Amino acid sequence: MKIINVSEGPIYLDDINIALPYTGRHDIIDIPDLKALRSNTLRFCIAGKYCLDASKKVPSEQEIKNAQTEFKARLSEAEAQPSKYEKLKSLLVDDTKPNIPKRPASYHGIPVCKVAKESFKQDGKMSVVYSGPATDAGGFSRMNKRFMFGLEDKGVNLRYDLTPSIDDMDRKTKERINKLMTVKVPHDAPKIYGMTAPLIYDWSRYKMLFTMMETRHLHPAYVERSNCADEIVVPSKWCKEVFIESGVKKPIAVVPLGVDTSIYRPDVEPISFSKDLKDFVFLSVFGWSSRKGPDVLLKAYLEEFTGDDPVSLLISSRYFGSTDESKKQVIRNEIARISSMVSNPNKPHICLFGDVLSDNMMPRLYAASDAFVLISRGEGFGLPAIEAAACNLPVITSRYSGHTDFCDDTNSYLVDVDGFRVFNDDLSKVSYFYEGAEFPIFGKKAIEQTRHLMRYVYEHPDEAQEKANLLTDKVLKEYTWEVCIDSMYEKLKSTFESLE
Repeated sequence: MKIINVSEGPIYLDDINIALPYTGRHDIIDIPDLKALRSNTLRFCIAGKYCLDASKKVPSEQEIKNAQTEFKARLSEAEAQPSKYEKLKSLLVDDTKPNIPKRPASYHGIPVCKVAKESFKQDGKMSVVYSGPATDAGGFSRMNKRFMFGLEDKGVNLRYDLTPSIDDMDRKTKERINKLMTVKVPHDAPKIYGMTAPLIYDWSRYKMLFTMMETRHLHPAYVERSNCADEIVVPSKWCKEVFIESGVKKPIAVVPLGVDTSIYRPDVEPISFSKDLKDFVFLSVFGWSSRKGPDVLLKAYLEEFTGDDPVSLLISSRYFGSTDESKKQVIRNEIARISSMVSNPNKPHICLFGDVLSDNMMPRLYAASDAFVLISRGEGFGLPAIEAAACNLPVITSRYSGHTDFCDDTNSYLVDVDGFRVFNDDLSKVSYFYEGAEFPIFGKKAIEQTRHLMRYVYEHPDEAQEKANLLTDKVLKEYTWEVCIDSMYEKLKSTFESLE
């Protein structure tokens, strides 16, 4: 059962020993169906609008707001009715820390996968359940679709357990996702979680967690949740080091993410924009948050160039994944705020693109550009940089986190970190696990370096292209989806060989 907690605080379902965290993002929480059916407390919460049932349909933002308004009204009414008030208060946990998934008393060690292992022994066929977002345009969703489709193409018997999210799929993708949801697998088939470490695991199955994090150290709760899995897969060597240094004890393998070089290539037709872009286009692709360093990018660009320079900064970004006009306005306001801090009276051209592009259209966005820039404060892997490289664009990025697995001084232009500090602004709204987390500081020195590198790439296109060629060659050899799916298949095979 899929649940959204709208009560503006954690809720404890006392009769099934499950806590429903509240993050402010209205994350969907997956509760095992049998437990959900047994819980009178959950039914009480749904009836009282403390939670919304998202099993069949993800509620709209307006429906969530309406539910929150109704909940607050019930809370006010309950003040005068002690019996109702006591029940309600008992559910609202006075604790803002993320809850840790509890192992059932019957759980002892790694689950036995007798039926799934026997089938593998007989015919070599692997059966798995795959869980995680796959319907939206976010990073985990794109990763999960690629691995699910790729593993199925290689003969893996794979069932998808839907994690409701925004529906940004085309018809063909939707049909394939729906088909995967009907696949029959053994009751004890291992389960792959392609997501942020979940609050709730299926303890009856072997659990492989494919995850990542962008912080310098993992939040203690993220360590605990990760250690609840039987093994972990991360997409970069940098991620593995962070997980180990933070105290994750389970086996960790590295399986990188990839790029579809059949569509991400230099010779595709550029996308046309209604607003004319200038002769040289810097492109940045990211979900809007301070982690992605838009402040560094904008200050460097606005300080280095003027309206007389034939350059444009094309920003492809959405706020919390939304294409709603109000969310686009949030980004426009932020761009205006940062721009007001720069005393350049003749500012260069900036173009915001805030809509979703299909996988087939994204390469055309890169093709409309001359260089890629993203001074990120942290990436688990860095898909946009690798997509830009496949399209043969020079890459300017930070010398920190997951993308340094493939970006170095020989093939990219790297901006140095000035230090580290805790960021508790909009990042804590994105995830509990960013609270108290350290991210790189990109101060005056880093902005100056970014200015220099953007100017240098603009004025030395031949040299920049030589570097881009080196990165493109690396991507084509090591980071195609074919290579990465093969790596994931071999990882899964080694897991099956070790199962009891």
